[in-house]
Amino acid sequence: MRISIIAMAALIAFFGLMTPGDVNAQPNPNVPRVLPLDSRIAEFSVLESRNAQFGIVPNPPGGGPPAFYVSNAKVPNDIRYEFQFVLDAPVDARNYPYLVFEMMGDTWEIMNDINEHYPRFRVNDTYVQFQGSHLFRKAIDEDLNGNDRQWITVSVPIAPFNVHANRNNFAPVMSNMSIFLLRFITNRPPVQGRLYFRNIRLQMEP
Repeated sequence: MRISIIAMAALIAFFGLMTPGDVNAQPNPNVPRVLPLDSRIAEFSVLESRNAQFGIVPNPPGGGPPAFYVSNAKVPNDIRYEFQFVLDAPVDARNYPYLVFEMMGDTWEIMNDINEHYPRFRVNDTYVQFQGSHLFRKAIDEDLNGNDRQWITVSVPIAPFNVHANRNNFAPVMSNMSIFLLRFITNRPPVQGRLYFRNIRLQMEP
């Protein structure tokens, strides 16, 4: 299942994209310190889930800019979420040691249900996967602290030292990255509620 993100760029242009830090303070003017990805996403899909609902909400709970949303997205007979984002053009992700995104659940239970996180970057069928479980759970346990409808920021190193699978693919994939997945491993049977994602970016600092 897929959704075209033609409207996303227009929504972001209208609402504005929030990126922390001073993107103008950069040693190389050709490489911004923060590379926003939301406006570059041409396609968003939920993999392997037949019953998922997903799309873009212009006014997510709590306000702020547009966000991607998903519900009923677990893989059947499994405990995985796999959310795929396809860029409108490849980027050289080697310049950026961190993948950063904001995430929210409309219930505490749907967020706390997630125990592991493994972002994956792809070029065609070749991929490299990173380990983000500890940092994701830290954000859930310390920043969310039992609340619902509250945004948290997740920052995962996407450098060679943090590769979880297919280390040899790092250079060819990250130099010409066109697809990335936010992959999550959960604990229990399906939990009702929506998950939201926004302000997805690559950064030079966490």
